[in-house]
Amino acid sequence: MIIMDKPMAHEKLIIRRRSDMTSYNTKRLQRPLIICVLVILVAVIISQATGLSFETLSEDASMSSSRTWLTGALSTLGIILFAMAAGILFFAVSIRKRMGISKRNNPAFWLAVCSFLLLLDDAFQIHETLSSHVFNIPDWVIQIAIGQIIILTLIIFRSAIQSSFVFALPAIFCWAASVLIDLLSDQFALSLILLEDSLKLLGIFFWLQLAIDIGRRSLENAINSNAKLLEPS
Repeated sequence: MIIMDKPMAHEKLIIRRRSDMTSYNTKRLQRPLIICVLVILVAVIISQATGLSFETLSEDASMSSSRTWLTGALSTLGIILFAMAAGILFFAVSIRKRMGISKRNNPAFWLAVCSFLLLLDDAFQIHETLSSHVFNIPDWVIQIAIGQIIILTLIIFRSAIQSSFVFALPAIFCWAASVLIDLLSDQFALSLILLEDSLKLLGIFFWLQLAIDIGRRSLENAINSNAKLLEPS
């Protein structure tokens, strides 16, 4: 039996026999298994290196005996929003690649990488970990470095981002203001904490809207390019 995948506009017709399809699906099933095993191995290595038990690393933070279930709720929401932004952009990149028109200078890909970097930093507090345990430098140096990567990416792809800058600029401003409040304030007044965290969360919402906008436009451009190829000459 021969199985034919439905081709895209200018994608070659792929014909697979049942045996080839089985091999293809087996490889696809292996991918999440391999990734999961690697993550567990990394967790075990970290456990051995830091002296933390594996149970501590795998424990649900919201259910920790030392925390109430709503502890860090806003921080967790920020992580979810960053994950959504990265997922939307990577999905758009994946669809473009499937259509055979992916380009390395595609802003969706690099903004997806930036979103993933922001996600990792927010989830694992990389700026604090690297500054205190690796480089022995103030954490704001790492924050500024991450900020420069984001700004540089936006500048490089400013012509492609176009009107979406209306979301990028407020996001950068909110994050910068939040970091400044954190650096300049030596008090833990509720009003300052509320302002700092509100600005950070607002910046994340702006960034998510940027991701939605760029992802949508990236797919629209791909579909339009695809439609032109189908037009009779």
